[in-house]
Order: sequence, then C-alpha cells, then structure tokens
Amino acid sequence: MPGEENGSACLPGGWPEGYPPRSALFDVEPEGVCGASFESLYSVFRRTSAAHLMRPFTLANRSVTPLFGPSKNSASHYAEEWSLSVMNGVGKLTERWLVALSQLTLRNDLYLHTLFPLRHLIPYKGLLCRRERFCPDCFRDDERTKRPKYHRLLWAITCVEACPLHGTLLQEEAKIESRRNYPYWLPGVARTTGRSLSELPSVPAPPVKIRIAKLVADLLDDVHRNPEAFRDSVCAIPSFLWYATDFLFDRIPAHFANHIGVTKSSLHGWMTGKNLPSLPRLSLIAHCCGCTLPDVLLGNKVFLKKIERYDQAPKTPRRASESMTDEEIIQALDDSIERDDDESAFEIARRLGLNHRRVKKLAPDRWAMLVQRRIRRRTHRRVANEDYRFSLFYQSFKDIQDRGVYPSRRLVAEDVFKRTGVALRFTDRFLQRAHVLSGTQLRHREAVCRTTNV
Repeated sequence: MPGEENGSACLPGGWPEGYPPRSALFDVEPEGVCGASFESLYSVFRRTSAAHLMRPFTLANRSVTPLFGPSKNSASHYAEEWSLSVMNGVGKLTERWLVALSQLTLRNDLYLHTLFPLRHLIPYKGLLCRRERFCPDCFRDDERTKRPKYHRLLWAITCVEACPLHGTLLQEEAKIESRRNYPYWLPGVARTTGRSLSELPSVPAPPVKIRIAKLVADLLDDVHRNPEAFRDSVCAIPSFLWYATDFLFDRIPAHFANHIGVTKSSLHGWMTGKNLPSLPRLSLIAHCCGCTLPDVLLGNKVFLKKIERYDQAPKTPRRASESMTDEEIIQALDDSIERDDDESAFEIARRLGLNHRRVKKLAPDRWAMLVQRRIRRRTHRRVANEDYRFSLFYQSFKDIQDRGVYPSRRLVAEDVFKRTGVALRFTDRFLQRAHVLSGTQLRHREAVCRTTNV
C-alpha cells in the first residue's frame, strides 16, 4: 500500500552489503511547506521526467506503467495525459501510480502529495479539475527564491478557484490539441508557447473564493501532518450532520437544508450514509457551519455558528435578439473595429447575446474585417513565438560554436533544454537558419537527413 516502507527493492549482483539500495529513478524532492504550497504528484513526475531528459509520456510508458500489472489496456494507454493527470486523485489508478513510483524512487511519502489519504471520505466525482490551473504570483515567488517552479496540489482541486496565499484567481493554461506531442511540459511553462507563466498578470479573487481555498488548504495541511487519522478512519460525515442539525437548527433537517441551499432529499441521503457529499458540498457545509473540513469529515463535535452561504455571482443575462436594433448591432461592430482589440466576431456576438448568423448576415463586410483581423493576430503570434524559440536556439548555437565544437542539432537541443527547460521542435529548420546567420555550412550528413525528411 502507498505510504508503507518498500522492503522489496531488487539489488544487482555484487552489491556491497550494508549499503542502501539505489532507486531506478532520480530522487526529485517534492516542494512545499504547507497545504497551500504542497507540490502535486503529477508535478513531481514531470520534474522527474525532465531530470531524465525524457517526456512524461516516454518515461511513463517505458518505466512506470509496465509495473501496473496485468490489465486489459496497454502500458501506453495508461501513459497518456488523461492518466497522468489523475495521479493526484483517490481512485484505483492513483494507487497504481503511487505503488509504481514508490518502487522506482524508493520514497514512501509520495501519497502525501495526492488526495489518496481521503479516498474513504470523499467521492472521486467532481474532485479534480480537467484543465491545469496556476497562480502567476506563486510562480513569481518560485523565481524570486530560485527554487524550481512547480504545480501545487491545491490547484488540481475543482472547488478551489483562488490562491489562498496571494488572494488572486487561478488561471487556466491554454488548451492543447495534441495530448502526447506537446513541445513543453515543465511546470511554470506554457504548453504551447514555452513562455514563463509568471509573466501573466494576476486578478484579485472575491473573499468567498479565498475563504473556500483556505478551508481546502487547511485540510491538506492536516492530512500532511496526520495522514493516519484520515487514511484509517471511517467516514463520520453523517454523525456531523446530525450534530449540526441538533446544535444549530433545533433538530429540523429541513432548516439545515435550506440554510446550505440543497434539497431535503439530498441532505437526507447524506445523513443516512447512502450518499457522500462531494468536496464542493463539504466546503459549503464547513463554511455555513463555521468549522473546518476535518471537523466535517471526522465528525468532530466542535462549537458551530451559522454563517450565510456564499452564492455564485449571477451570470450576465443574455440580451434577446429582438432587444437590439440593426443600428445598435452595427455600431457595436464598428466600436470593436475602432478599438482594434483581440475580440473575435463570434465573441462579439456572444457578448451581445445574439446569434452569430444574424450578425454575419446583417453586416457581412464588417464580419469579414473582424475575421481577417483575427487571422492576422494569430499569424503574428505564431511568428513571434517562433522567433522567441529561435532566439533560445541561436544563443545555444553560438555558445557551442564559440567553444570550438560543431553545433549539431542534438548538442544545441540538449544545451537549450539544460539552460531553459524547453524542448524545441523544428530544430532542423532552426539549424539551417542559424547556419545562414553565422555564415557556416551544414555538414553533409545533416543536409542529406534534412533533404530526405522533407
């Protein structure tokens, strides 16, 4: 089981007696000192793969997933990103990852960087966020203190929408189309462009979201200090709900359900133990009862107080199509064109609450101008991104050339990776461009390889 000492490490023949066994993977020390800063297991694995100069998929496919044991799925199936992203959770797949990585790294504390100790207390549904999120201020702190940038376990939890340390909203990373061949994978680096995520501006978070984030961070802190209390305990949520009903609502569950904003049948299912509330619901209960999440999970009989529940900010009502005249729609399009902002034609129609077909039919010339503006912006960003990547490539190219060594594609790519943590693509095109700028020629073998690969 995860968290137990690994006494079955295999030693090679002739290993000196009395010497501890060596791990199969580099021992990358997890970062973090509190619930708001503990590193997630997925982040540890990504940094481990970087230490081995391998992509996460490659390292998982070659070394980790073959240890999962018999399965109807292949090892490469479990090495896909959907599987890597759930290693922070509470399910059976998380346990497989923990057992395999503990065996390869000879560490017995990796489970503390997941939610696995809470597997008997909270359901998996709605627990982990599907998109990677981050706090730019946390990455700036990492750069300022010169520690490796890493993803916090707190960011992977769905109900956490703010950073409790800086009071800012978490931001989502850009969606990637390829799940395996993305060029960048180190924490703190944009998956599609390779730029540092610490450069992005921060957005202040509402006090309610900061409060919920602190509740979950305190839970992770308690789990890290005393994991046995959560790992070996029986779910005591029903007993806490009965206690809160007696203490705050005169033994009337309907009043309790109304206070936390759920139906009576849902609360009845939780109080009888037929269902388990999700972590967002548990956070709501802890907030409305003025207690902590461990009190709810472990059934602690503490002093409670009524706190008004937090409500989600109301969504901006969509304007009906008939509420805007044709002149107002055309004026809105002209204003966007005059501002020269980055809003697309579809986004303008969505903001106005209109069907995009009506807007396109009403003003086809303005619609075409907005579409072309969007295309030019994307082209400009793509060229700027390639120029940025080439600047990193050319710097390593010149450094190797100044040392009197021929700057082959492999040497330049390795130097860029060691210096920046970025694995460049299109190195053949970059190499030709670098030779043109430096006035040198490609070796015959590399020129032939490039010709045959076109």
